[in-house]
Amino acid sequence: MTRISIIVEGRTEIGFVEYVLSPLLLEKEKYLIPHMLGKPGKKGSVGEFDRAEREFVKLLKQDASRYLTTMFDFYAMPNSWPGRKIAAKAHFQDKKRIVEEAIKKTVCRKMGSSFDRRRFLPYVQMHEFEALLYTDPEEFDLEFPNLDYSCEIRKIRDKFNTPEEINDGPSTAPSKRIERTIPKYKKSSHGMNIALRIGVEKMKSACPLFAAWLNALETLGET
Repeated sequence: MTRISIIVEGRTEIGFVEYVLSPLLLEKEKYLIPHMLGKPGKKGSVGEFDRAEREFVKLLKQDASRYLTTMFDFYAMPNSWPGRKIAAKAHFQDKKRIVEEAIKKTVCRKMGSSFDRRRFLPYVQMHEFEALLYTDPEEFDLEFPNLDYSCEIRKIRDKFNTPEEINDGPSTAPSKRIERTIPKYKKSSHGMNIALRIGVEKMKSACPLFAAWLNALETLGET
């Protein structure tokens, strides 16, 4: 069994790892261990990079047999994160790669020349956790019965090639669009319920960047 720590930015993502991602990875003999960035009991957020970097290094040094990945939103990620400022001006296809490569380079340098770079696989969610919910707009009507929100969610989804392209402006990020359509929407409850019903396989089919990350996790420790 390959152990993989995954650092996320909030409680909803902890639940997403435990109830949506972990069952899939366990089938591949990969055991996910979720960690929320920051102090226990505090509201999660990605925060500045120096805090995250300390956590990355600590976990990587604690156990040389453990792998480490992340799940942080590109939206609202501070410019203190490596590559983030440059990525903001890049084409969609390059944004995630630029940040992930810069994070990996920075952390691997901190770990030293003897560090096995394969143990660290940073992942940045484009552009936000809620993008995954656009995989199946009809699920919004099951969460909010008799209100017929799926039509509006579908209109948003159909403007983009994939849910991951729904952009990261203060009023146009995936969560902001949902909140404008559904004022009662709460990420921790409604978002999690919708994610559970959609399931990871549908998300992988609709979100190729998310799928590539999970496929990479499935092969960790095999070479």
